[in-house]
Amino acid sequence: MFRLQQSLKNYNNFITLQQQNPILARTVYSSLNLRFLPSAFYSTKKINLPKINDEKVVTTLFTEYDRLDSFIGDRAYNYYATRALKLKVPGAIRKDFMIIANRIIRREFLAEIAVKCELDKLMLQHTKNNYHLGEMMEAYCSAMIFNGMEEEMKKFTSDIVDYYFEKNKTNKDVKEGQNKTIEEMKKNDDKKEEKKDKQKGMVEMKKNDDKKDDKKDDKTTNEITNKVVKETNKEEKQQKGVEINKNKNIKENKVSLENSKKKKKKKKGTNDKTIKEKEKEIILSIKGQ
Repeated sequence: MFRLQQSLKNYNNFITLQQQNPILARTVYSSLNLRFLPSAFYSTKKINLPKINDEKVVTTLFTEYDRLDSFIGDRAYNYYATRALKLKVPGAIRKDFMIIANRIIRREFLAEIAVKCELDKLMLQHTKNNYHLGEMMEAYCSAMIFNGMEEEMKKFTSDIVDYYFEKNKTNKDVKEGQNKTIEEMKKNDDKKEEKKDKQKGMVEMKKNDDKKDDKKDDKTTNEITNKVVKETNKEEKQQKGVEINKNKNIKENKVSLENSKKKKKKKKGTNDKTIKEKEKEIILSIKGQ
C-alpha cells in the first residue's frame, strides 16, 4: 500500500514538473515506476511525429516561439482530431462523442502526446527554454499546416485517437489489476491483524489462566492454612482439657487426702477418749475396793 501511495505521489509531482519544466520532466519521467503510473504512460501504441523538412521553420518554431502559432495550431489540431474521432466511431451518440473529443483536445493530453512522440527531445536540440509541451505541440501542428502537410496531419491525429482508445482499454485493465492488488494487500493486512488479534487473545487467555491458577493456589493455600489452624486449635483444646482434668484430679486427690486425714484424726481422738474412760473406770474400780 505504501509503494502504491508513493508512486502516485511521484506521478503527481511529475505532472506538476511537466507543467513547470517540460524538459526536466522528460528526464525524471524515465526514473519513475511506470507500473504504477496512469495507463497513458505505458500504452504500447507508438506515435510517430511527422517530420517537417524545412529545418529553418523548425528552428524558428523553437527559438522564436510565438503564442499565435499555438493558437492557430490549437484550432487546426481540434479540427483534425475531431475528424479522426468521427471516422473511428461514426455511430457514437453526441454525449459520448463530446466527452471523448474534449479529452483528446485538452492541452494536458497534448503534453502527454508530445512526450510520446518525442517532441521534447526535438526541442532540446534547438532550445533550453521551458516551454509548455502542450503549447509546443499546438505550435508544431500549426507549422505542419502551413507547410502543406494536411495528409500527415490526418495520419498523426488518427494515431492519437487510436492511442487514446488503447490507453483507456489498458487503463481499465490496469485499474482492475490495481484494485485486485489492493484487495489482496488488504486481505493480507486483515490476515495479519487477525493473527495479531489471535495472538493477543491467546496471551490474554494465558494471563487469565495464570490468574485463575494463582487464585486456585491461594485458595488451596488458605484451605491448608485454615485446616492446620483448626487442627492446632483442636490439639490445644485437647491439651488444655487434659491439663484441666489433671488439675481436677489433683484437687480431688488433695481433698480426698485431707478428708482421710480428718477421718484418721477423728478416729484417733475417739480412741483416745475411750482409753481415758477405761482408765478412769479402772481407777474408780480400784478405789472402790
